[in-house]
Amino acid sequence: MSQLNQNNNNFKDTKIFVGGLTWSTTTDELRNFFQLRFGEVIDANVVSEGLPGGKLRSKGYGFVVFRDAESANRACQQPWPVIDGRQTNVNMAYIGAKNNTNQSNQNGLLNQAGPSHQYQNGLISY
Repeated sequence: MSQLNQNNNNFKDTKIFVGGLTWSTTTDELRNFFQLRFGEVIDANVVSEGLPGGKLRSKGYGFVVFRDAESANRACQQPWPVIDGRQTNVNMAYIGAKNNTNQSNQNGLLNQAGPSHQYQNGLISY
């Protein structure tokens, strides 16, 4: 993050999630879209995956961090903006945040997330 606000170590009130992006949407396009409409953006990131040949492709979602909570709230008031010709969805990032599923229980054992089925002798049992 380039221009972090020293007084804002917790981005709960200023970070939004943007889903449904096209594979071609760039971080700069995401930043510009929200900064022009809602207020100063201090960080933006389109989450990407590596492809053969070293190319990157958007995974279809990203995050934007605003300078202030008011800008983030204004952005969420329009929950279905059209970005790069595609309807997206926007909400506060903390709403979709998941708890760590690999936490120890009271017996000291790990509660690990895993598949709801098991493979036995080439068969799947649920």
